[in-house]
Amino acid sequence: MSIHARLNAIKKWHTKHTSGSENAFLPALSQEDIQEQKESFPFDFPQAIYELYQWHNGMKNNAPFFNEYTFYPLEDALDEYELAQDEGISLKPSWFPVFGDQGSFFAVECDLLHPQHGCVYFCDSAEEEPHLWYDSLEKMLMTLRIGFEQKAFFLDDDGLLTQDFEAANKIREELNPRAVKLQLQEQAPLEEKIDEQPDGTKRLTTRYSEDHYTEQFFDKKGRKIGQCEYHGGELMRRDDWAYLTATEVEITSENMMGMMMTTKTRATIKKDGTLEQTGMQTFMNGELLFDDAMMDELEAAEETE
Repeated sequence: MSIHARLNAIKKWHTKHTSGSENAFLPALSQEDIQEQKESFPFDFPQAIYELYQWHNGMKNNAPFFNEYTFYPLEDALDEYELAQDEGISLKPSWFPVFGDQGSFFAVECDLLHPQHGCVYFCDSAEEEPHLWYDSLEKMLMTLRIGFEQKAFFLDDDGLLTQDFEAANKIREELNPRAVKLQLQEQAPLEEKIDEQPDGTKRLTTRYSEDHYTEQFFDKKGRKIGQCEYHGGELMRRDDWAYLTATEVEITSENMMGMMMTTKTRATIKKDGTLEQTGMQTFMNGELLFDDAMMDELEAAEETE
């Protein structure tokens, strides 16, 4: 799917759910306009940034594009860049801020010689260290599109665009293997119950609230073979564990929110029982979106440049 197709899908969501949002997107810029305006920026843009501003020149009045973050008009993005450089905010000279809000930015690495060229970093003036948040601008837009379609982004009771952070981050981590992985604090369970099944397997039910609970399933040897997660009485995620050898497992995870997202993760089982990932594939409605072979091809291409 092209970058414009992903952008149009996000815009379609805004048009459907937010009154007047179609008027928030500013007219596109030409290649010449972009090159003329960016003259003060010391690095060339990756092609995806050119394509972004040839779609629309940002949004007016700081209208949110996702969560609270606006899509900066090019002139405003350059102003934010200059201000960040003057004030010493953690925005590297080669990072260009495309999306942001009040000192927080999603910025693209524009140094062609940098090994993370094209990656998108999250920079927050309140935090010490920026983080690699998306593998590329293209991957970021694909992640956002899926997030909107799976209702990880939504309007709250006051009509403000917000997100289910855990759901949105899960999509981000699955689709961006290079990006930072967050260790989210787990909610303390209210109740845990083990049931012996007729076939000798066991089910561990962990309840976090009246309508949020998980079920884990274990075979006769005590090995985990599956897990289901429920919210509001509805199945939201299902994991199936298939043991390929005594030390290798393949975990198929199905996300039931909106469009069907499935990941197949292979891992080796270490002596302490923990898993070490060796491969991953991501599917959307049965169509392969990403696998490790694609990343290997990308890294090989970068090494030959």
